[in-house]
Amino acid sequence: VFVELTGIPMTVNGKVDRAALPAVDARPELAGEFVAPTGATQELLAGIWGELLGVDRVGAADNFFELGGHSLLATQVMSRIRAAFDADLPVAALFETPTVAGLAGAVDDAAPGGATPPIVPVSREQALPLSFGQQRLWFLAELEPGSAEYNTPMIISLDGELDPEALTAALTALVGRHEVLRTRLVAGEDGVPRQAIDPAPDRFDVPVVEVAEDAVRAWLAADGAVPFDLAAGPLFRATLLRIAPDRHMLALAMHHVVGDEWSVPILRRELEALYAGAALPPLPVQYADFAAWQRQWLTGDVLAEQVGFWRERLSGAPLLELPADRPRPAVWSPAGGAVRFDVPDEVTARLRAVARDAGASMFMTLFGAFTVLLSRYTGQDDIV
Repeated sequence: VFVELTGIPMTVNGKVDRAALPAVDARPELAGEFVAPTGATQELLAGIWGELLGVDRVGAADNFFELGGHSLLATQVMSRIRAAFDADLPVAALFETPTVAGLAGAVDDAAPGGATPPIVPVSREQALPLSFGQQRLWFLAELEPGSAEYNTPMIISLDGELDPEALTAALTALVGRHEVLRTRLVAGEDGVPRQAIDPAPDRFDVPVVEVAEDAVRAWLAADGAVPFDLAAGPLFRATLLRIAPDRHMLALAMHHVVGDEWSVPILRRELEALYAGAALPPLPVQYADFAAWQRQWLTGDVLAEQVGFWRERLSGAPLLELPADRPRPAVWSPAGGAVRFDVPDEVTARLRAVARDAGASMFMTLFGAFTVLLSRYTGQDDIV
């Protein structure tokens, strides 16, 4: 499918910002004829795939990964399957049966009753626990205060005439809509960290900075290095860069405790809708509700089973004895670099063929190749 663009959106690192690319309202041309889904299970699955993959129609014989699916989307598919069918299926089921018809059979054969209880709102008058992910990041922030390692930047290009008041109103509504964007992590008198949710702002003002076009990348890099204080907050900030009268960039940044890779397209989509004047329905649950649900569910035997699996899996795991060209420093540092390179088209095509034949995503295939490389470097056959 070909879509004409006025320009290619880029990230701070100079790579294509794929999340900023417009949705493609067409079905990719796949090998074989279109086979319409039959039965309620196939039709529901096709609807789930179409919504998550952004394609108009999904056939019964279509392969999830050939339609553009990957591991992250696979997790979302299985989450929606649990909600729609009350079926307990592992993510691996989608890799084993990556077509609508095949997965429908697995859904119909699955044991009823998901393994997880529903997420419900909890009182904001009580102490709000951190999720396990937030607790991990809070611990790392306490270990190394002032680190910008978990900053998550997000850039939105705004070409043409800009309405500053509409943008301010959109950001105000966005921050008011998502409690997590105004959440801080604070330690109580007992030393246990809790979520503290600040009130929704009456107005979320966005500072405007005049930046020359050749200085944009340096400005974005400097902003991305400004750390967040998890206790003081806020953990979400926005700056409008004015490059020309008709060209702006909205630089958003948040700490990983309030957002992740799933969050970025959601925030972008909702911000665009709010800027256009749309009214979004209220959210049934917030992230604090998820954290409370996770803490209530992952306890006792359920937690012991999960932790026990990984302890057994990692038991006796060797250290990676990676040879280096200079001594490792005595104290760990996040200092490093990135090298960008292009993989030739013919190599990419063969990689996709390997992934398809193995029933794996491209990420799994490349990660497998990376572990083989590490094995060659180290002489070890157990790579962790």
